[in-house]
Amino acid sequence: IVSDFGEKGETSLDMLIKFGRSVQQQKNDNTMSLFGESTASFSIAHPKLPPRMDKMIYMPTLLKNEYSVLGIYLSSHPLDKFKFFIDHTNITHLDIASKIIEEKSLKTKMTVVGYVTKSTERTSKNGNLFGEYTIIDYHGELKFALFGKDYTAYKAVLNEGYSIIMDVEIKERFFFKNDKNKDDKNKEVNLSAVYSNVRMLQDVDVKSINMYFDINGIDSNFRKEFFNMVEKCKGKTELCITLIDGTSISKGIKMVSRAKQIDVNNDELNQFIKNNASTIKKVTITQ
Repeated sequence: IVSDFGEKGETSLDMLIKFGRSVQQQKNDNTMSLFGESTASFSIAHPKLPPRMDKMIYMPTLLKNEYSVLGIYLSSHPLDKFKFFIDHTNITHLDIASKIIEEKSLKTKMTVVGYVTKSTERTSKNGNLFGEYTIIDYHGELKFALFGKDYTAYKAVLNEGYSIIMDVEIKERFFFKNDKNKDDKNKEVNLSAVYSNVRMLQDVDVKSINMYFDINGIDSNFRKEFFNMVEKCKGKTELCITLIDGTSISKGIKMVSRAKQIDVNNDELNQFIKNNASTIKKVTITQ
């Protein structure tokens, strides 16, 4: 990276560092301008990097370097290829999840996804190994630790650079104030976070996708776009279409394609849905 030069003779690394500093300065600057507008409202143009830069480095390495230097991802986000799944699944964003875990005020269950940015193996005072991890998504980060059997079971999928999905439950845990006197009088109850079912995000099996089409918006152009998308997004996920009249989602005719399956992580699918938001009223996926 250092040997690649931009238009002004700056190295790519210099350009990235300068851009990162500008972004951080913009975030920290909450003063008002002469016209009463917040300076944070002005956007900073992304630097024009040499065209061969993204071809020289394997993408995960490039993203890691960007994050370590800038504190943000510039080229893309590591979770981008799973964005469709994340957007159409009941996933709790990490900024919300970390707050719930920190407060531990009520029992709840949630599912989170994240990209592992830190994975550290440590040894406890009694000689047992445990792991400390940091994962991020588009909205925040979550730091957590795994001990004992949980650490042994999940450490293989919590390596730095992996995209993972896991269940988090805030549940009651009982303990005794005095180990020698384990009766009800010495028993206390605490709410704590339990992490389970940790697996690779790429291994999640999406069985089917169901798109709800408003029949009033289906014309020749829409049909052409739809069939082109299906051809470009060939995969193994069952494709279902539910035809509705207007916004009545509950009253529709569901059809299942026997000949075509698609890949829900293909960008063409996401783009098709965005381009036809007025006709596609709802999208659901089944695991």
